[in-house]
Amino acid sequence: MCKIFNFDSVSGIKVFKKVKERVSFSLDRVAPTNPSSRHLLGQETASIIDSCTKDLTESIGKGFSNGVWTSSATECHHLIANSIKPKKIIVPRGSRLSLVNAAKILSIKYGSQFITPKFNQSNGFDFSVFENLNEDDVLFVEASSSELGFVHDLEKLSSAVKKSGVKVLIDISSSAGWLEIKNKVNFANWVSLSFFRFGGPSGVGFVALKNNDLKPIFSGVEQEGLRGGCLPLSLIEGASITFSVFKQEFESSIKNDWNEAISKLRFFLNNHLKVNEFLFEKHLPHVLSSWANNIDLDAFRMNLSLEGIHIGTGPACISGAGKKSETLEDLNIPTRESLLVSPDLDLKIEDLEYLYEKFEKAWKNAKII
Repeated sequence: MCKIFNFDSVSGIKVFKKVKERVSFSLDRVAPTNPSSRHLLGQETASIIDSCTKDLTESIGKGFSNGVWTSSATECHHLIANSIKPKKIIVPRGSRLSLVNAAKILSIKYGSQFITPKFNQSNGFDFSVFENLNEDDVLFVEASSSELGFVHDLEKLSSAVKKSGVKVLIDISSSAGWLEIKNKVNFANWVSLSFFRFGGPSGVGFVALKNNDLKPIFSGVEQEGLRGGCLPLSLIEGASITFSVFKQEFESSIKNDWNEAISKLRFFLNNHLKVNEFLFEKHLPHVLSSWANNIDLDAFRMNLSLEGIHIGTGPACISGAGKKSETLEDLNIPTRESLLVSPDLDLKIEDLEYLYEKFEKAWKNAKII
């Protein structure tokens, strides 16, 4: 049996052993229950969740008074959209669909002006949009774009935001763990994330708040006055330690020449497969994002998957499955898809010769004549 390689880590990497152990420990200790219940288990659950919330908000940085656990970052976005009434809402093109859809709901519900600035390589989007914004307006933005390996200069974004006074929701799902976040997103009013992209469990999300100003998506709920029913306590406990566990795993991988393996893989892809690599000064360290003509990328992916090597052609949540990438369109690149190679932390230098052989074979068989 061939070894399994995950080169689609921006769509999720395996849950770390320590995180799994924390989830299992939680399941053995007490079943997930309603923290609003007055009985002993409910009180214990509420105490545990408060501790997890405190740990996570401290990992994100100072200034966040509270946090709410959700089923995903998508639910975070819709909770926030249900709690605000902006005159203008800005969502850069190429953003994940949950941000776009939440903004569209606001636009329909309140007649908010929906502004979608184009992607550019310097700032991610044209900062001149801030000239006509104020505290009545909202920016929905991601800290990074996995599709291109682009990461915002958070200091520069913070400066532009503070001058305009615009309120900000920033999603860090793609960059949390991989990049230093603590105290770098304090300019935002809300910070949302999910955990499965950096070694945490799926099915759980979190939003850190500057003010306790969220409103429930539907009325009649009990838990925190925002959500109904029980919370997935075990997943929350696992998620709450993901930042610290990832940091340990990341540092260990760096010491074991993970960066060198990434650099060699980048060189191979660029020189042997003849792809056109996006080169940004600020990029996620694990993303090699390229585009190629005359290649059936779906066939390339399928050929590799038969060998146990799984890659992406751009996460579906960025531009939408089956749709042309808005960011590629804004960069005037005439292709429908991009090749996205994002190795997880298990990549070793000794794996590369095997990988090179399989990549060359799959690429040759995927050429369009």
